[in-house]
This record gives sequence, C-alpha cells and structure tokens, in this order.
Amino acid sequence: MFDLLDSLFWLKIFFASLALCLFSALLVLNRKVPLAYVRIHAKIIALPPLAALAALITANPGQAGAPWRLDSLAWLIALFVLTIGFIVQRYSVRYLFGDRSYRKFFVLLTLTTGGASCAWLNDDLRWLLLCWGITLFGLTALIGLNSAWQAAKNAAMYAGRIFALSWLAIAAAALWLSLATGHWQLSSAIAEESLVQLSSWEKTGIGLLIILTVMIPAAQWPFHRWLLDSAIAPTPVSAVMHAGLVNVGGVMLTRFAP
Repeated sequence: MFDLLDSLFWLKIFFASLALCLFSALLVLNRKVPLAYVRIHAKIIALPPLAALAALITANPGQAGAPWRLDSLAWLIALFVLTIGFIVQRYSVRYLFGDRSYRKFFVLLTLTTGGASCAWLNDDLRWLLLCWGITLFGLTALIGLNSAWQAAKNAAMYAGRIFALSWLAIAAAALWLSLATGHWQLSSAIAEESLVQLSSWEKTGIGLLIILTVMIPAAQWPFHRWLLDSAIAPTPVSAVMHAGLVNVGGVMLTRFAP
C-alpha cells in the first residue's frame, strides 16, 4: 500500500509539472511576453523529467492501477523522452533564435514530448490512443514548422497521412482487443485469462495491426519516405523525432508482448 501511495504521489507531481510546462509554453506563444522568457521556460522543462526520475526510483515493478500503469518501463520511457526534450529545448533557445516560428516551436515540442511520455503511463487503451494521437499530431506540425516552404508543407502532409494510418491501425487493434476480452485496461486485456478468449486468427490479426502500427513511425520499408522527407525540419525536431517516435516500436511491442 505504501508503494502505491508513493507512486500516486509522484504521478500527481509529474502531471502538475507537465501542466506547468504547457502553461509556460503558452506564455511563450503570447507575443506580449518578451523572448527572454524562453530561457526561463527552458529551465521549467526540467521539472517533469526530475519527477519521472523520482518515480522511477520508487516504482514498483509490474504495478498497474487503472487508469495508470506505473511500472519501471513506463517511468523509464517518460524520463528518456522528457530528458531529450529538455536538452533539445535548451539547445534550441539559441539555435533557432530569429526563426519566424521560434515561439511556436517551443509550444509544439512541449506538447509532443508531453504526449509521448503520458502515452506509456496509461493502462487504459482509450487514453493511450489519445496521448499517442497528440504525439503524432505534434510531430506532424513540427515537420511542417517552416510553413513558408512548400517542401515543408508537402512533407508534413505526407507524414500526417502516414501517421494517421498508424494511429488507425493501433486504434483498430485496441478496439478489437477490448471487444474480444471485455477490457479497456491493457494489463487486464493481455492477461492470460483474457487471451484464452481469443482464437488464433484473432491473435494474428491484432498482432499484424500492431506490427503495422510500429513499422510506420519506425520508418521501415515501405513506409520510410516520411523520414527522408522530414529532413526539411529543423535539426532539433529530428532529435526529438528519433527519441520519442522512431524508436517507439520496441516499447509498443513490449507493452503488447503477450
């Protein structure tokens, strides 16, 4: 009971720090706020990874409590993505200074990394889909950040379509799994007593949908074009893209491993 309360405490701290970061990012977007505030925002971004680190240290392996899955893997991925996000935002304070999308960049990057970190803390498939959708939307917007360039617009449009296919595939797999097992909670749906309700063809079908889901963001053939086109995006976007999206296949396959 102590471990559960401890994890929930850090979860509250984590989400409070994320909310503070989003509020700070919206302040950056306000043109009445001086650009010097970006340096303060880049320091506030350090709070969520610190909360994730504290939660990781106190995490109870295999712990699941609806609608959260507060195990070591979830906190580790959240820590990894948010730490990369923090480093990239600090780097971008000077690197992107003078860019016409300077303010917008910090908002979209905060939204993208926040969504990616929350996706793997959710044990409810519906919330996982929402957070993952936010991540894909944010990354699409980042790819098309330089909207004045037609090449950036084209790259963002293509990425958006291919990401939509990935999201629809995982949504179909989640819906199929939930209807077949009667659970929206992922840990319950993939439990042994739930999986026995699935026939072999149903397991194969759900498995293929999950594989399709991870092949697209991982830029595996024949879905590799979006990654080549995304070279039009600023260098910091590429860093976060590889940290929070391209490598996500292993995490998703681990989550759905049974």
